[in-house]
Amino acid sequence: MVNPVNEAGDTMMFSLAACKAGLHSLGFVYQLAPGVRGGLTNMRSMNLNVNGKDEGEIQFTATGGWQEGDWRETF
Repeated sequence: MVNPVNEAGDTMMFSLAACKAGLHSLGFVYQLAPGVRGGLTNMRSMNLNVNGKDEGEIQFTATGGWQEGDWRETF
């Protein structure tokens, strides 16, 4: 589970050990209430760093609210 606190610029850093070389997937579960900030629909982005390598940016869009059923998953 992640908490994209800022509107932009946060970074998630992971150190992972895989059983064997190859491509692997990471999934993130999150909540983000709807709304508008600065004229834009509420959305957060975070940079992903795995084992010291920048893997790009992940977008977290609004999920509908803060209730249990409002969780969403992104990869």
